[in-house]
Amino acid sequence: EIVKPLKTNKDWYDKLKEGTANVLNVPRALMTSADVSAPFRQGVFLVGHKELYTNMPRMVKAAFPSEYHDAVWSEIRQRPTYRWMQRAGISFSSVDGPLESREEAFMSRLAEKIPGIGRVVGASNRAYVTYLNRLRADVFDKILYSWKDLDVDYRNTGRLRQLGKFINAATGRGDLGKYNDAAPLLSATFFSPRLQMSRLMLLNPVYYMRMDPL
Repeated sequence: EIVKPLKTNKDWYDKLKEGTANVLNVPRALMTSADVSAPFRQGVFLVGHKELYTNMPRMVKAAFPSEYHDAVWSEIRQRPTYRWMQRAGISFSSVDGPLESREEAFMSRLAEKIPGIGRVVGASNRAYVTYLNRLRADVFDKILYSWKDLDVDYRNTGRLRQLGKFINAATGRGDLGKYNDAAPLLSATFFSPRLQMSRLMLLNPVYYMRMDPL
């Protein structure tokens, strides 16, 4: 006989938290629909990298056929450097995963279910995720290969972690520490807390003083 596990208070709490975040984030998902501000909003700190611009056509293309987003994500995972991206802690976002894995502008599944406008929300979500994930991967590769050309130890975990943290912050994925799991609720309350955290970090001179000189 198969005994079903009992639901705990944590299960109910998690469902309540996710449901609340889904509802509270609907307005912002609607506001951000048909918005192509990802390059100069989330990615503005990479303005000196050509990848910020060369990936713009991909953002537009990903808004239409969902298969294109899947193809871009598959290409990233097949790169020989993907395992180094994982070690570096690159924070790739998801189109339909848990709310905390999504871009802050689209932390609501309900918005995509609204008749008519929901299709626009879904298209915008794919565009954002495709663009920012590809930007993160391309900038990571460029910097990693420059290290190899300089015959620098690119396998150094500490150095990789610093690179990953910088790329995450430079694309609007600031680290909320122990509050990362609460990002959907915080996002509805404070409007883009990860983005705000990333800006505070990148505008702090002490952050750069503590980085690996390379």
